[in-house]
Amino acid sequence: MHTELNQFIESIAVGAAKEKGLHFSSAREAQQYLEKSKLQIRQLIHEGNVNFFEGLQLLTENSEGHVRQFVAGVAGKILKNLDSTKKLNKIIEDDIIKNDRALLFFSDVINEIQEAGDFHKELCALSVLMTLFPANPQSYVYYAAYLWRKEGKAAAELFYSKITEVLQDPALDYFAADCFIKNGNRPKARKLLEKSLERGLISHENYDNVKKNIQELMERC
Repeated sequence: MHTELNQFIESIAVGAAKEKGLHFSSAREAQQYLEKSKLQIRQLIHEGNVNFFEGLQLLTENSEGHVRQFVAGVAGKILKNLDSTKKLNKIIEDDIIKNDRALLFFSDVINEIQEAGDFHKELCALSVLMTLFPANPQSYVYYAAYLWRKEGKAAAELFYSKITEVLQDPALDYFAADCFIKNGNRPKARKLLEKSLERGLISHENYDNVKKNIQELMERC
């Protein structure tokens, strides 16, 4: 596992250097750059793990009402079983995948944390949301909203630009395009929306409503 992580970090660092079109005067200079990049990547991974752990702890602090009680209960069970992949998989399957209201409950708690205005706590809670619901666009819409409020529209647009390349979802495309428009980038928004309609993900839940919203948004481009 440790070797796989090292190889993964190495590939990211090398890929980043190639993408930037960097050229080095010597092998030593190139190696120094890679070592610096790998150190930064390790720090980001560490921070992400720390935020996830803090987020779980945060979500266990308030269990008043059935919504917060459910979220606190799931977060608590995950905390207690972080060293067991088998038990974690069971928790995710029973409490997240098989529960149609799990995302709604977690989202309600996230909304409360957002309203409190503590960016660090919000980021930690969002780390949990994106980890538990990695394929759901709502997790990333929340994160983009966090970036918008904390770092500005440009940061939110950059994030949307990257995530829409990885996760193809019409609802996510809609919110991304709306961000592009508000940031004054209408051509980019229209291109994304056209691509979203072309993909025609008709199996997507409530796709007809999303399609209608996309078409209405295109009129603003």
